[in-house]
Amino acid sequence: MRKTEKKTKSKKNASEKNGSYYGFSYDKLFCIFMIGCFLGVVFESIYFLFAHHEFKIRASVIYGPFNLVYGLGALLMTVSLYWLRNRNVFLIFIGSTVIGGAFEYLCSLLQELVFGTVSWDYSDKLISLNGRTSLLHSLVWGVLGLVWIKWVYPWLSSLISRVPHKFLRIISVFMSIFMSINIFLSFSAVRRQSERREGIPAANEFDRFFDRHYSDEYLDDVYLSTIVIEREN
Repeated sequence: MRKTEKKTKSKKNASEKNGSYYGFSYDKLFCIFMIGCFLGVVFESIYFLFAHHEFKIRASVIYGPFNLVYGLGALLMTVSLYWLRNRNVFLIFIGSTVIGGAFEYLCSLLQELVFGTVSWDYSDKLISLNGRTSLLHSLVWGVLGLVWIKWVYPWLSSLISRVPHKFLRIISVFMSIFMSINIFLSFSAVRRQSERREGIPAANEFDRFFDRHYSDEYLDDVYLSTIVIEREN
C-alpha cells in the first residue's frame, strides 16, 4: 500500500516538474489561449514595424492587446502536436505548416461567411489558396508551431504548473467572463459596421447602441492595422 502511494506521489511530483500536473484542464488551456492571443499581437506588431516601418497594435478585439487567431492557433498546435515534442523536429514543422495553413484558411472563410469581409488577401503571394493562405504564410505557421511546441510551451507549462490551482481558477474565470464580453462586443460591432457599409439602417435599440458607441471612426482607430476587403460576388 505504501509503495503504491510512493509511486503515485513520485509520478505527481514528476508531472509537476515537467509542467503537466494540470494536464489539459480548462484553466490551463484558457491560460494558453490568452498567452497565445497576447504573443500574437506582439509578433504581428513587430512584423508590421519591420515591414511597414510603423508601429501598430494588431489586435482582433476592441479591448486589450489580444489576437484571437493566434490564441486559437496556440491551442490547436498544443492539443494536436504536443505529443510530438520529443520526435523529429521536421515532423513538428510539417504538422504545424499543414495545421496552421488550414486554420488560417478556415478563419478567412468564416469571416467572409459571417461578415462578408476578409482581413487579409494573399492572392499575389506564391502558391496562394484563394487568397486565404499561401505557401509562405503556411511555412511561417510551421516555424511558429515548431518554436512553440519545442521550447515556448514546455516553458510556459512549467510556469503555469507552479501557480496555485485556486488562484489559477479565479484568474481563468475572471478572464473568461471578460473575454466573452469582449468577443461579443467586438463581433457585434464589426457585424453592425458591415451592415452600415451596405446601407442597412439600425433596426432596433441594439443596433443603435453599436452605432452610437462603436462608430466606423472608432473601429477604424481600434483596428488601425486591419485591412478589411469587401469581396465582390
